[in-house]
Amino acid sequence: MDQEKFENKTKRIAGTTKVDIISVEHLNPEYEIEVLSDQRTAPTGLLEIVRLNPTKPDLPRFIFRWDENADILDVDIYKDEKYRNDLWNKNGYNGHHTWRISNGAKIFEADIRKFDSPIFKGKIDVGLFIKITIKESGILTDSIKVFHKRVKIED
Repeated sequence: MDQEKFENKTKRIAGTTKVDIISVEHLNPEYEIEVLSDQRTAPTGLLEIVRLNPTKPDLPRFIFRWDENADILDVDIYKDEKYRNDLWNKNGYNGHHTWRISNGAKIFEADIRKFDSPIFKGKIDVGLFIKITIKESGILTDSIKVFHKRVKIED
């Protein structure tokens, strides 16, 4: 996304607050998981959340990033120092999109594979930091009533 366009958004994802790998059903031994909690969004809007880093230099890296427009966790292929999303559904790679598996929390299931060989299958809980910019001033008032009752319990 264009940096100026991203900065001028009224509501935008500013970073991660906490990222947890809830479960790992499968992790290819040629990869290691790197969790990026407390990550800040780049000026262009790119927010990396998890990386699957290869242990061999000829293998691609998989970068889990936030897709703000779709409000979902997507996975990009990074190889030879550039993003290679053209490899999805070609060369046997599958798993670009994750599935949201909860209504409230942002918990996603990912299943990345090359042909029938699984690379990663698991669930990721994503905590996001949202920044809201208010461009006009005004007064907001509200009243809160608190009721408190003490109960004494005796034997």
